Amino acid sequence: MNILFVLDYYMPKASANGVCVEKVVKSCIDRGHRVSILAFGQGKHPKDTNPKVYYCCQNGEDAVEKNAFLYYTKWFLPRRIPPYARKAVAECIVRSAETIIDQEKIETVVCVHLPIETLWAGKKLKNRFPQVRFLAYMLDSFSGGFLPKHLPEGYCKRRKIKWEKYLLDSFDHVILMQSSHRHHELYTSNSTWYRKAIYLDIPAFVPIETRSIEREKNSIPNMVFVGTMAEGVRTPYHLYKVLNCVDIPVRFFVVGSNTCETSEKFCKASEIEIINKGIVPYEEAQQIVQNADFLVSFGNKNPHLVPSKIFEYMSTGKPIIATYCSSDDSSLTYLKSYPNILLLDEMDSNYQTQAHMLKAFLQTAFSAPDFSVLKDKFKTNLPESIVNVIEKDIK
Repeated sequence: MNILFVLDYYMPKASANGVCVEKVVKSCIDRGHRVSILAFGQGKHPKDTNPKVYYCCQNGEDAVEKNAFLYYTKWFLPRRIPPYARKAVAECIVRSAETIIDQEKIETVVCVHLPIETLWAGKKLKNRFPQVRFLAYMLDSFSGGFLPKHLPEGYCKRRKIKWEKYLLDSFDHVILMQSSHRHHELYTSNSTWYRKAIYLDIPAFVPIETRSIEREKNSIPNMVFVGTMAEGVRTPYHLYKVLNCVDIPVRFFVVGSNTCETSEKFCKASEIEIINKGIVPYEEAQQIVQNADFLVSFGNKNPHLVPSKIFEYMSTGKPIIATYCSSDDSSLTYLKSYPNILLLDEMDSNYQTQAHMLKAFLQTAFSAPDFSVLKDKFKTNLPESIVNVIEKDIK
């Protein structure tokens, strides 16, 4: 089968969704399929590779609405698409995809959300190529995703549900994440597109068989967080306060985009060294993860979105320190199934007690988990789960 994935950023500077797609692509190739990738950016692709990587929208991806008043006003206009959807980007995707579909004899197109423009382009392309099978791959929930801060929540949610219907009705199948199940059952179960939907999960669990990890007794534990930290998404403040009460040296590496307040405001203990690496290439981030003693995850504010990073964490077999911000935290169900885990409740202000728990965890020897058991627990998170859907029609 000839398959085309349409997404935002692919390797080597992949987005979180690009990292997930890369794992699915490898699984597709292992099954004998020919794969093409259409992503943002610029570059040259060799003629005889699998996958073939094509680029588009080198400049268009930054064409966002910068006038806040105009942006909010557009939410009240009778538009068929969201105000943040960029027409120039969608048209760029369409033009490039048309050439690839013809040239590579594409049979199945997988449009990965986010960004919204991939769905908009997929709708247009389906009208032009009715014989091609189109899948909407909702790694991020649309109607269950972000809502503007300064507008009525109920109104904005209803608008997004209408836009979602307009975009998804054209697709042959829609793949949703388990984390959005409750939202869609409640708000969109009567939609035409929902009859073509199937639930899978973040395809980022690819177990890496590792040896048992032993640290020297007096060595400083290295903790690592990789991902995005931002207000309204996930914040490190609770862990900083707990670390401030830990009476042993700890080294904490923070990798990725971080717009939160600095650690000095919350964590003043001299034994704690926090090293902000900023945004680094994916390969470097993976190397930092491999060198870590402990991996860190923070609570997610949106209960309908699960970060793919936690499955990459679990794939390594390393111990995980995770905070959660509510009983509805989207990551909590998965993390509870992992054996090498310390869970810290962000709603608990007894930092001394949690510091004792953290210290004991940091000083405990541990071994890699039984991956055969974890594979069964996280079978919908294996990349081959979506390949099974791509290979056959959903009944």
